[in-house]
Amino acid sequence: MNLHWLIPITVDAAFQFTSKNEMARAYKGLGYKITTTAAYVNEKIPLDGFSRVDYVHTPSGSIWRKLVFHWQLFKSIWGSKADVIMFGFQATHLLPFACIVGLLIGRPKLIMDIRTVPVDLEGSRGKIETFRYQLALRLANRFCDGFTVITPMLGETVLPKMQRLADKMGVWTSGVHLDQFQRSGEDRRIELGLEGKQVLLYHGVMSPNRGLQNALRAVHNLRDEMPELVFLFVGDGTGKHELEVLSKELGIDDRVVFTGKVPFVDIATYIRCANLAILPFPNITWWAVSSPIKLMEYLAVGIPIVATNIEANRWVAEQTGGAILAVDDKPASLVASIRVAFNDGVEPATPELLEATISWNRQASQLAEFVKSL
Repeated sequence: MNLHWLIPITVDAAFQFTSKNEMARAYKGLGYKITTTAAYVNEKIPLDGFSRVDYVHTPSGSIWRKLVFHWQLFKSIWGSKADVIMFGFQATHLLPFACIVGLLIGRPKLIMDIRTVPVDLEGSRGKIETFRYQLALRLANRFCDGFTVITPMLGETVLPKMQRLADKMGVWTSGVHLDQFQRSGEDRRIELGLEGKQVLLYHGVMSPNRGLQNALRAVHNLRDEMPELVFLFVGDGTGKHELEVLSKELGIDDRVVFTGKVPFVDIATYIRCANLAILPFPNITWWAVSSPIKLMEYLAVGIPIVATNIEANRWVAEQTGGAILAVDDKPASLVASIRVAFNDGVEPATPELLEATISWNRQASQLAEFVKSL
């Protein structure tokens, strides 16, 4: 049951490594060892959820050091005493070598873990990411003993390429640390000038294809009906500038607050500023098969949620409650759901229900059960 997780991650450059650390912490909490190998450019940000982390220094812009990092990943396969080696799709090029090593020194189980389809695809980078993803599926189908996905919906999209492993699929989703994302505690309303305001929140990556432009238009359409409504954006991304420009064009830039990127340990204090959170993702494959960690964090803090009625959001809301599902991501639909949320309220899910459904402890148990099944 001991697991070595290969996720080629640069800890002081990656935006989203915290979820992996929290999953590792929960898996370790079940009494198993979980190890990894990680890169860093300047700072060894601690992945304290793991039993052991082997760090590799990869100076920015150094191709040689990146090659050294991948060599260290390969060596970690050779030296691993784990029962299971789990590959993120960015590491699946190492699968053939893992099979050879297994034949020589005793073969651990090999699992591919798929957290997302490639998203926010643009230009040549998008084509490269799509090619890597498709190659990873083919390699996994050839060499792995099983695979895990973030949602059953994502599983349905990859099964045509994973026919040999059709009955060897496990599911573990994004989760939340319920002790960290508590309902009471510090918030930043005074610091952000939000006292007396009705705060609508989005936090996380801002990119052009997440429906955030329509959420801004919804706030514009509510400006007279809800004069104290403020849209709080916490995070950063390639779409931030477009949102700043749009808010000015709509004449609501005095009702929109951008904080920029904030440390993960502070996220709960920003969520507690909100009266309502929003996930306005359009109904495209990128988001319909996803498991947005922000949704879990909103549920844990007990903030009412408006989310578009796409499969990923619906799958969670049907288990937990705590959300109103807008018909689609059009401004009129978002306005209608925001109005209902403010006027009628939303009953939050109980902590006990969240522990049983979306906690990291639950996700670690799901992974452990799947490994046992192999």
